[in-house]
Amino acid sequence: MRAEEIGRTQLRAGHIALVGNVLVQIPAREPKTYNSYRMFLVIEESDGAYSIVLSSFHETTIVLDSGDDAQNPSEELDEGNETDIEAFFDSFPLFLGEPDVVISRHQYYEDWNYSVYRWSGEKYQLIYTGCGGGA
Repeated sequence: MRAEEIGRTQLRAGHIALVGNVLVQIPAREPKTYNSYRMFLVIEESDGAYSIVLSSFHETTIVLDSGDDAQNPSEELDEGNETDIEAFFDSFPLFLGEPDVVISRHQYYEDWNYSVYRWSGEKYQLIYTGCGGGA
């Protein structure tokens, strides 16, 4: 498991939020096959306890070539063109009287996009993905 780009911010007044992404790659049932899971998370403090207020999940199956071998489990395996790396980009008050929206950036093979998440009830909900480009 690898945690990447963990940051601290404030999305709602009086609540500290931790934002970041995690990569977990584990062997699958098939030989020379791995499952790669990327999670973009926002956890927020409330009354001394943290809870998940935003989670986005991306899964990729990796099939190793005959010459490849996963010798070091701490090394990241190549996900090829299937990778969707979502990372925190920014937050700001888009809607009057609401918590900040969360903006994330998706990085793909020769492509990128942004997602916008809006506070709804007790969690953030995806309201838009786009405005990206390619190499």
